[in-house]
Amino acid sequence: MLETERKIIIDTIKMLCYRAETELFNLIYPFFSRQEDAGRAFIKSLFYLTGDLIPDEESGRIVIRYHTLANRRSKIDP
Repeated sequence: MLETERKIIIDTIKMLCYRAETELFNLIYPFFSRQEDAGRAFIKSLFYLTGDLIPDEESGRIVIRYHTLANRRSKIDP
């Protein structure tokens, strides 16, 4: 029974991660509209980058400024 519960929890986490990835991809879709795989690979690569978290109290957001990316296509203007 414990193994079944473990599998349900792991499957739920995987599903949540996929949904979060999909929502992030939808934000950058205009830049990768013809290449969904490239867009998803770009999103995944962002999670491995170093960067700075900059709180913007006026707008109630946190700005993420990534450090150097590998190629020009991956460059993000903050």
